[in-house]
Amino acid sequence: QEGPIYELGSGWGGLAISLARAHPERMIIGYEISTIPYIFSVLAGWYSGPENLEFRRQDFLRQDLSDAAVVVSYLFPRGMEQLAAKLKGQSLVVVSNTFAMPGWNPDEVVKLGDRHRTWVYRYSTPQLKPS
Repeated sequence: QEGPIYELGSGWGGLAISLARAHPERMIIGYEISTIPYIFSVLAGWYSGPENLEFRRQDFLRQDLSDAAVVVSYLFPRGMEQLAAKLKGQSLVVVSNTFAMPGWNPDEVVKLGDRHRTWVYRYSTPQLKPS
């Protein structure tokens, strides 16, 4: 599927920069509302140089994400609830670090071998929340 990859809650920018390097054919857009991590990520992105990378200091819940091919997130449980509702019915791939999408059925769940034993969830949409 064509379209950008969005990192929602991009923090310090490390994952978005890595994604931009790994997928030069795609636009990578990181959303971060905290000022200091946002400024740091913009500077890190500028320094590292991927031209397909952009950071936005905006609340992704208020943005149109309908053109996304992939959404990557590391959000707290309430943020995952809000994201699940926002993406309901869209056709895209969602990859979530640590926290599952409430009411969604993952296509794949992987437990990483890191020291935190992190869980990563992959979903294909559209997903419908149970009524």
